Amino acid sequence: KVDGVSNEPVNPDWMIRFFNSVEDISDESMQKIWGRILAGEIKKPNSYSYRTLENLRNMTQQEAEHFQKISSLALQSGSRKFILSDEGLMNKYDVYFGYILELEECGLMSSQKLLLNLEASAEQTDSVYNSQIIGIIKGKEETLQKFEVPIYVFTGSGSQLLTAIHPKESSEYIIDSLKSIAKNRENFVITAHRINFIENGNVINYNTKDILTSG
Repeated sequence: KVDGVSNEPVNPDWMIRFFNSVEDISDESMQKIWGRILAGEIKKPNSYSYRTLENLRNMTQQEAEHFQKISSLALQSGSRKFILSDEGLMNKYDVYFGYILELEECGLMSSQKLLLNLEASAEQTDSVYNSQIIGIIKGKEETLQKFEVPIYVFTGSGSQLLTAIHPKESSEYIIDSLKSIAKNRENFVITAHRINFIENGNVINYNTKDILTSG
């Protein structure tokens, strides 16, 4: 076994679908994305669905560029991947609702404004993070309290494609997002911390220093 490669073979039908999809791809940046998908599937079979291959095959270069831009802002809480539905923040980072509509047609995002439920107490925290920074939400009360944040979510295919895009994530965006989430939340304390490493996809080790207010 090669280190980091699964013992499980890639489904032959998946390989046929993959190579049929890439044969007409001439753009170099798109070829790189397809290459990462193949490498990811070999490393961990069933990482990329047929639907994701089909969605990517039908994307234009412009749609791929818009996905790349929004991907750099992607946040996560639990299993959901999203950006905040905050018009001021979206404008600041040159992301427009038209991009989200476009990516909805590609099957990668939903243009429906959904609500992210966050809940915390003095003992139980919640979190919002990307690969670099984690926001920790702690309640001031002993009892668990909840609040909602409007978001635009990535679909299953969109979330899979995020792992192949390798976007250059924006530390500034997650800090701005956490400041936005913290507004008018008198019952909660929200801090931000640099991530040291992430194990098994969801166990996050982070620096204790709060950078939300100290920069």
